[in-house]
Amino acid sequence: MDFPAEADMKWVVTLAPPSAAWEGLPVCRDGCPPTTFPIRHAFAGLAAYGGLLLADGMNERGLAAGMLWIDDRPASYNYTDDGRRALTFVDLLPYLLASCGTVQEALDFMDPTQLQITTDFGDEMYAAMGLEPGKLPQHVSLMDATGDTALIEFSTDPEQPWIKYRNVTVVANDPAYPEQWLNVKRWEEFTRSPEYQSKQNPLTRQGDAVQLPGAYGSIGRFTKLTMLVDLCAEEAPYPTFATWSPAYKDAQAAPAMPAIAAAQSILASVEKPWAVSRGGKAGSNTIVTMLRAHTLGTYLLRTPLDPRWRGFNLTAMDWLAREGPGIQKLSLATHASDWWRDLGEAGRM
Repeated sequence: MDFPAEADMKWVVTLAPPSAAWEGLPVCRDGCPPTTFPIRHAFAGLAAYGGLLLADGMNERGLAAGMLWIDDRPASYNYTDDGRRALTFVDLLPYLLASCGTVQEALDFMDPTQLQITTDFGDEMYAAMGLEPGKLPQHVSLMDATGDTALIEFSTDPEQPWIKYRNVTVVANDPAYPEQWLNVKRWEEFTRSPEYQSKQNPLTRQGDAVQLPGAYGSIGRFTKLTMLVDLCAEEAPYPTFATWSPAYKDAQAAPAMPAIAAAQSILASVEKPWAVSRGGKAGSNTIVTMLRAHTLGTYLLRTPLDPRWRGFNLTAMDWLAREGPGIQKLSLATHASDWWRDLGEAGRM
C-alpha cells in the first residue's frame, strides 16, 4: 500500500478471534442501530484510522480480502428499507472474512437482490477518513486457499451496484479492471514494435522477450504484476532454492519457502520508492507490504522501518491465551515483540 508521505493513516493490526462479535457502523444516518455480527472464522488484518477501516486481511480458512482505491468509481449508496440485508461499506471486509471460507461463499453472499451496501453513515466518519461524505472509491479483491480469485468493482448504476470478475490474479488501482487488461495488451504490442526494438541495446536485447514497464503508477504496476505472475504459473519459482542458501539445511521441510521467495521478488518490483512531488515535497511511497500464504494460514507484513517479514499463523494461534476473547487492535510499534514472526519461521508453518 502506498500513501502520501504526510498522511497519518493511524494503522493498527486488527485481530478477530473466533466467537467474538464485530461491532460496526449504523447502515443509515438516522434511526438505524449499529451493525453487529459473530466471528465464525478468526481473522487478522491491517486497518486504517485506528481500526475504523479494515483495508486488508485474511482468515483462518485462507480467504483473503483487500480494498484498493479507484478514483473513477466513487460508490455512493443510500440505505433503503426494502427487506434486504444491509452492511456499510466499511463493514463489508470484516463480514466477508468473519463469515465466509471461500471466494465462492463470498460471491454468493454478494447478491444485490438480497444485500445492499450503504455509504450513508455519519459525515464525521468520512472526515476521520479524509474522504468526501457519502463516497467511497474502492474495489475489493478476493482470494482463497484453493487459488480461486475474484474482484468486485462498485458502480453508480442502481440496477447493477457492483460487478463481479472471476479468476482475477492481479489487481491495481485506476482504471477499472477491463481497461487495465487493455493496457497490458497495449504494452506487449508496443514492446514488439520496430520503433521500440530499434531503441534497445543490441547487447542486452533478448529475442522475443517483453520488457517490463519501469513506471510505478497503477497501470505500470498492474502490467508488471500480470506478466510476472503469469511467468510463475508457467515455471517453477526458484527450483534450486537450497543451493542458493547452503546454511538453510532444512529447506525440504519448508516447501513454501521457494514460493515465498518468488513472491518477495515480484513484490519488490512494484513497491514504490520514496518519490518527490512537483512541489518539492515527498510524494506517495509504499509504506506497508502484505504477503499471504493462503494454504498455510500465514499473514505477513513488512514496513520500511522493519524490512523483515512479520506476521501471524492464524491456524496455530491460541486465541484466548494469546490475545483474549474480544476484538484486538494492536499498534504495530508497541506490540511488535508480542506477535511478530520472522519469515524463516513462517516458511516452516
